[in-house]
Amino acid sequence: MSRNETRSWALGQIDNASPQVEEKRRASEPSQRRLRDIHVILNSSSPANQLPDELIIEIILIIKHDDPRFHTRWIKTTHVCHRWRTVALNASILWSTIDFNALHIRGELDTAQLSLQRSIPAAVDVRVALGCPNKALKSLAGQEHRVAHLHISNVQVENHELQTVAHLLRALTHLESLDVSALWTPHPLGRNGVLHLSTVQAARLRKLALTDGISVDVAGHLGNLTYLKLSAHTPDYTSWFSLIDSCPLLEFIWLQASYVGLSSSRQRLSDDEVMAGNSSHEGVPSHTVMRNLRTLKLELQLKPTASVLQRFSFPQTTRLSFDVGRDESIPSMAPALAMLKQMPTYNSLVLATQSLDIMLSGLYSRIAIWADPRPGSSCKALMRFAMSTGATNNNTNLAVIREILSMFSSSLLTFLCVGWTPLDLPLCLQILHQYPLLKELQIGGPQNIVTMLNALRPQAAPTADSTVPCLELDVLYLTVARGGGNTRLRQGVVAAALDTLLARDARGARLKELRLVDFDHRTLEASTELVERLKGLVGILRA
Repeated sequence: MSRNETRSWALGQIDNASPQVEEKRRASEPSQRRLRDIHVILNSSSPANQLPDELIIEIILIIKHDDPRFHTRWIKTTHVCHRWRTVALNASILWSTIDFNALHIRGELDTAQLSLQRSIPAAVDVRVALGCPNKALKSLAGQEHRVAHLHISNVQVENHELQTVAHLLRALTHLESLDVSALWTPHPLGRNGVLHLSTVQAARLRKLALTDGISVDVAGHLGNLTYLKLSAHTPDYTSWFSLIDSCPLLEFIWLQASYVGLSSSRQRLSDDEVMAGNSSHEGVPSHTVMRNLRTLKLELQLKPTASVLQRFSFPQTTRLSFDVGRDESIPSMAPALAMLKQMPTYNSLVLATQSLDIMLSGLYSRIAIWADPRPGSSCKALMRFAMSTGATNNNTNLAVIREILSMFSSSLLTFLCVGWTPLDLPLCLQILHQYPLLKELQIGGPQNIVTMLNALRPQAAPTADSTVPCLELDVLYLTVARGGGNTRLRQGVVAAALDTLLARDARGARLKELRLVDFDHRTLEASTELVERLKGLVGILRA
């Protein structure tokens, strides 16, 4: 047959067979439907589908939280089965975080636009990375009213990108949280960017974070603001204080002078003016009580830090963090400690303290306190104070430690860590006498360890219990810095620990745990007999 004859014959066969195929398809439909129903029943009997919808959503949220940012591997959890897929697609909370970044378009799939569609009608959290404000502005057109939280990082102030951000900001009528940072500039006097908030926006805003030179011009009052973070290379403290004055409901304040090591004479003059109480704003009170504030975090130099504590009172503050920039005129922490004693919450802070960490070493000093009897990685400190100082001598550091101990003399400490500053025996005895309820003690440095072990030995007296320092001590950390000290010196530490534990054990003061931190294998092998004897004196020995 010719080609045309072959084609005509094939078409005819298809026409003849089609009714038969359609008839068989209709006949098989009930069986196929029944098979699908059986699969649904089978699927519903699996353990994964015994979970309620709310728990499935919670599981996916946890996996999403652990997924690295910009990745979408968590979406695979929505493919477990048909039910999980249906639950996930109908849960707007899973899609309410919209990321606009360099990786938000993969092939033909725009994940930002996809999340924006699937999150309808929920409020959304929009995050815009470097170079993406224009993409965000176009994608959000018509849905600006859904944006409750806006985070824009690395805005390029020097070009027109800030104008795009300002245009986007004007359309966000239901904004509750605003976080904007500028692209890093190498000089502290780089240009700042100013954003404008309308009266309506200012009234709705609850959280405001402006970092690296971004500032805000507010048409109305930020009377409902509860979170405030401000950061700049050369802060205008007068403006910052005026803003804080207008926010009586603040619960969190974080003030940061970035690149404080580059501070200029202009910066120092500003500090002096602030300390003198000068203000260019009429009607700004010289002292304000922030009754709702719970967390205060300052990363400034000492003068503006002291000025904040003088200008404002925080009677309900429970979390404090001070990171003081380098100041050559301040040789030690003593002036800073005097400043802390003037805080309204000082007495309540001392009474709540159960754990204390003191570290004075080289050019850096730190103290941290907790209300927890044994702080761990999940415990939040009541206060952290860190300060860069000039080189200090041992006499200065010992005086500072004694001052810290006097500040917290009424604290019922159960945990104490003192590291690296050489301690003398009278100071060690003072520590143990001042804190008799210690449960855990951490000491750093070979010389400190030997001195403290001598102080922990029971005093010679006819009675036992009354002469054992820190009778309830359970855990002792002995930390030797890696590379610090020779093997013979570390062997001496092990021998001193054995003598002290033998003497305490004879008086009924037995340790539950001894930790020899950073003791190398050479030292332990050379002290095998001593280590074995130590194991018989404690519940747990970790080396």
